[in-house]
Amino acid sequence: MRIGVTGASGFIGGHLTNALQALPGIHVSALVRTRKNSPPTLKDLKNFVADKDVIYHLTGVNRGSDEDILQGNILGTLHLLLAIKTHGSPQTRIVFASSSQVYQQGKENDLIKESRATEPESLYGVSKKTAEDLIRLSGLDHLILRLSNVYGPGCRPNYNSVIATFCDRTVRGLPLIIDGNGKQGRDF
Repeated sequence: MRIGVTGASGFIGGHLTNALQALPGIHVSALVRTRKNSPPTLKDLKNFVADKDVIYHLTGVNRGSDEDILQGNILGTLHLLLAIKTHGSPQTRIVFASSSQVYQQGKENDLIKESRATEPESLYGVSKKTAEDLIRLSGLDHLILRLSNVYGPGCRPNYNSVIATFCDRTVRGLPLIIDGNGKQGRDF
């Protein structure tokens, strides 16, 4: 099986790429970003999408300017889909890492429910929902995962994961700090 991974240098992509490479009969190609602040072009993606059975689309932008977020998540996904249709196989399956931020946010301590409306309240959520819609409309076989607070070995404290931050502070003997009134909740 031939597998491509976008975002292979990221937290999830790095772990997935290592795990896939350890499996027999799996050939993994990682998409290496050539330009830091712009999504890959069709030319950049031509060889990457060729002959792939599955592409794990894990690249995403969750920090930066509004333009960085929109280009990274929407234009990057659009370019990938166009490259598959132009240079890849129509049988290629896409596994897309979306976000729980596509859901309408509930009240304090209200867990995310998959039956909740997809009404994002942040630009990042809108960009991920738009990328989902582009994938659905592409006609390609796909699976969309709406991830929430991903954490694990190698996760950076003080970046995206409160779990990694709490673990880091605990190991260093520092108090755990929760901003707000202490009644807010997160879905883990």
